[in-house]
Amino acid sequence: MRPDAVVTYNDLIALGLMNEARTLGVSIPRDLSIASFDDIAYGRYTSPTLTSVAMNSERMGELAMQRLLQLIHNDLERPFDEVLAPRLVVRESTARRAS
Repeated sequence: MRPDAVVTYNDLIALGLMNEARTLGVSIPRDLSIASFDDIAYGRYTSPTLTSVAMNSERMGELAMQRLLQLIHNDLERPFDEVLAPRLVVRESTARRAS
C-alpha cells in the first residue's frame, strides 16, 4: 500500500523524490502529495510546484550576525530569545484527500 503523502527533510530531497515518482508513473499530487522544508527557489519552478515550509533562513542568518556583533561589543543581555515563525507555502505538489 502506498502512502498518501511524504514530508521530506528538505526541498532537494523532495525534488529528487518527485523525479523518481514521475519515473515510476506516480502522479503528484493525485497519487502522492509531497511537502518539504526550505522553500528554495527551484521548488517554485518545478511541475508541479513544490509545497514547502519557509524557515526564514535569511532572516535567521541576519539575526545571528546581529547577536554575534552585540556579544562581541558587550551590548547584549543574556539570556535572549528570538522566535522566527515558519510559513507554510502551499503549492501544487499537495492535495486534500477524501476522508
